[in-house]
Amino acid sequence: SPSSAASSALALDAGRSVCLQCAHPAERPYALMRLDSVRAEAKYTDSCYLARLTRRLQIAAVHVRVSESRRALGARTLKVHAVNAAGADLGALKADEQAWVLVHTAHITGGQSEVRLELPTPLVATALKIEYAPPEAVGPGGASVARGGAASAAPSDRLQCPRCSRAVTDRHGICKHCGDNAYQCRQCRNINYDKLDAFLCNECGYCKHARFDFSLKARTSVEAEAIATAEGKAA
Repeated sequence: SPSSAASSALALDAGRSVCLQCAHPAERPYALMRLDSVRAEAKYTDSCYLARLTRRLQIAAVHVRVSESRRALGARTLKVHAVNAAGADLGALKADEQAWVLVHTAHITGGQSEVRLELPTPLVATALKIEYAPPEAVGPGGASVARGGAASAAPSDRLQCPRCSRAVTDRHGICKHCGDNAYQCRQCRNINYDKLDAFLCNECGYCKHARFDFSLKARTSVEAEAIATAEGKAA
């Protein structure tokens, strides 16, 4: 059988003993891994967290822990997207929406401390994208309509100066008490002039509305990448 042939091939490798976990990958158990421990690279947009994995993983679930939540978090929709391509360039993937496959969607509110996204079928991925989307309302004809950005989730949430914590009323975000800009990221001081009410800092990924920690219920995948080009077949 193919499995016994694979085991025989492994056994012929310089006379070494067969690793049963490698010979029978389906029997290897899943483990809970912190995403940042299996992340080789990260990039961010105003609403997405992108992570290139250190190795190809078979993922059965995504666990999200929410802490330091503020009222402005409101309701959000978490969308998990995946890519399964060795050597994928995260910078190129950041700009290529068509490369990603949506694998799961979950809803989260400010009162939740944990969300578990159990995937219907385990997926194999080399990169993940977590999208923080505004909740969708049902419009005319039953169509889904996004309700807006982070600022609209809680209109009563005041703009606050990151340095002196006083309320800022200036439309340009300048604090009249200390002169700091309230629109700057509290972690890296970046200002996203294209989207001042962004949910995430597009430079470092900081979110002023809550802290999100991601874990994967996963195991290393031994699945070979499908050959999709003529050059790959010739090689």
